Amino acid sequence: MSQQFSTIARALAAAAAAALIAGCATPAGGSAGASTPQPAGAPVPAPQEPRPPKVVNHTPFDHLTLAGVDKFGEYTSLALKITYTIQADGSLRPTTKDQEVFIDEHTPHADDYDCRPHGGGFNQRTTWFPDTGLFVAGGSLTALRDSAGQPRPLLGLTKGDRGIMGFTGPKARTSEYVYLPCVGAQRARAGFRTMGYVLPGDRLQLQPASANAKPVTLTIPAYPRPYVALEFADRQARAIAPANLVLLTVDLPRRRVVAQYQVTVAMQPQVSLADWLVVLPTQALPQDKPEMRAINDAAARYIDTCEPPNKPMDPCTNPHGQLPEILRK
Repeated sequence: MSQQFSTIARALAAAAAAALIAGCATPAGGSAGASTPQPAGAPVPAPQEPRPPKVVNHTPFDHLTLAGVDKFGEYTSLALKITYTIQADGSLRPTTKDQEVFIDEHTPHADDYDCRPHGGGFNQRTTWFPDTGLFVAGGSLTALRDSAGQPRPLLGLTKGDRGIMGFTGPKARTSEYVYLPCVGAQRARAGFRTMGYVLPGDRLQLQPASANAKPVTLTIPAYPRPYVALEFADRQARAIAPANLVLLTVDLPRRRVVAQYQVTVAMQPQVSLADWLVVLPTQALPQDKPEMRAINDAAARYIDTCEPPNKPMDPCTNPHGQLPEILRK
């Protein structure tokens, strides 16, 4: 990674942390900025065999999963968690405190089907999800609506072996992906999956379990929006791809939401470096940096054009994408 890119990434990571502490990174709309991609550095010699990329985290969120490789060795999976606190108005504020962690290299596979403080290990070893799994503790999910208020389909999950849950029946796909219904260390009684991913601006309608409790509506915030910038081992190119929200858990009594994001990248061509970055609202960026804001806006607009994947290996992770000129300089 070039020194210029590294310097800007560190500065924007600091801006992101400051924005979260100030509570200004949670608006549901408005123009967006993004961490600033810069031209890739000199190509790194390709290894003899494909291997997962080096992963660098330039976000305020400490917890990344190990770079997992699918069983056929075709793609690698990167994941990040963001923990939110539920505000009185139903908005979600990301927090850098008490974040839910990921499993690590020391987590035994024997624990994968248990609900632990890190959630379900099974979910974190799954290298690709085509939809978002939704699980609630202390209440129930009653509806999901998009940013315009239109209902989005929710498919109820059925319990299976070892406590996993998946969608079954005549409308099920030939290959259905399944989830462990963990909300942190708690096991949810019910679960849903969406058709496609939950998006910024979507609204979850929930009914708390406590007697006489009023319904709660949570809105998925537009910021911070995680994405990755990729550099390749055998060519001077960069790719930028948004992260997909693959698992969303809600703990109503604790007023806490955890989002697990995922990006899948082909093993060929070899990716040498994957940088985790976040989109921020423009007002969270320095006012005296117009060039930075212009690049950030271009990056934010670009990831909005990325088609969601319908199979592993996100479309925008290839080195042949048509990045705007301002992002290729």
